[in-house]
Amino acid sequence: MGEPTYNTSKLKKAKKRAQLKKNREDGLRREIEVKQELIDEGAEMLGSQVSVKTKHTRLVIEHLVKDKGKLKAIEVKNGGAVRNKMQILKDNSMAKEGAKIIGKNAPENLNGKTIKINTGVRH
Repeated sequence: MGEPTYNTSKLKKAKKRAQLKKNREDGLRREIEVKQELIDEGAEMLGSQVSVKTKHTRLVIEHLVKDKGKLKAIEVKNGGAVRNKMQILKDNSMAKEGAKIIGKNAPENLNGKTIKINTGVRH
């Protein structure tokens, strides 16, 4: 019998899938940790995975909080991840022009309202 041959492309794809799964799991773990940090710091947690619509497109706010009387979107980045240009464009639009809060995870009292919301990033 000869040595087994491996399809390099399949191995690369499998490694990539495994890494993406690990990144997702690490990101979700960090989102849970940040939620607790925000609560411990005295922020009022209004919702997680809250959808909003800007003039550019829809986006999902990982944590929507009220901190010192102001609404704030919290973006969680983990493992060296950074916001891309489109995320920054959407966040800037949400801060300057406002975003309409929509969807099943929207706080009842804010659902359907367009509000200017600044974004903070947690690592």
